[in-house]
Amino acid sequence: MEVQVNNFRKDIPIKYHTFFKQSISRIFANARENVASVYHLIGDRHNYKAGEETRFVIYLNATGLTEADPITFDTDVTLFGHKYNGTQLLPPVDGLINITSPEGHIVGQYNMQYNELNILADLCSEHHKSHEHILEEIFQHVNHIFLDRDSMSSWKRSKNKNETAKMLKEKLDATFHDQSRKTEQRLRDAEERVEELRRELGNQIRAVQNYMKQVEMYRSGEHNAFEKYIADFDLIIALDKVEDLTIEEGKIVILAYP
Repeated sequence: MEVQVNNFRKDIPIKYHTFFKQSISRIFANARENVASVYHLIGDRHNYKAGEETRFVIYLNATGLTEADPITFDTDVTLFGHKYNGTQLLPPVDGLINITSPEGHIVGQYNMQYNELNILADLCSEHHKSHEHILEEIFQHVNHIFLDRDSMSSWKRSKNKNETAKMLKEKLDATFHDQSRKTEQRLRDAEERVEELRRELGNQIRAVQNYMKQVEMYRSGEHNAFEKYIADFDLIIALDKVEDLTIEEGKIVILAYP
């Protein structure tokens, strides 16, 4: 899995860059995702929806949009048996999967719909080895969620064949309808193109017919028909207001005055 570490609030200590790349790649080695993006945001509340089926997004020290106050501590706190050097946890929001430490603290929330993880503890402002252990515990919990999720797509590993069959049918139906919609659009585009080509072909046929008539006219000598009017040239010149009669670029030009 490719791991991308991004700074959007302040620099993440360089030791964490190495830690994230090694830890995430190892723990999520069997996940369907091929990219994990780690963000340190400007603020600690967000409504991003950047995750995708093959892209897992992690937000450090972040929670969803809520007006609730952080949970503060007056004494030292341990998370997963390791010392937490922070003084507060961000408040969780409803509707997400909670990741709770054995001490009873919600330290992270996973959004299944958008494949995103909010880490509610401030674990990366400063580097502490104990914080690496806490992060790995959080990642292990998410990996278990991934395994349960992915087992639903596996007929061999499924614990509930009826539910797996239902989910697979829903996915196949969604794929079928999506492909059907796209194919119908391609059909409409092709029909419009055929009609456009038909109109263009009609224009070209009429142009060919017109050119054929002109070719036939020139071959038959009809362009010399003006010789029939040569006898009238003297009569035209004799008119009082006519100064001259010329032939320019194949056209008869009469110069006259009012």
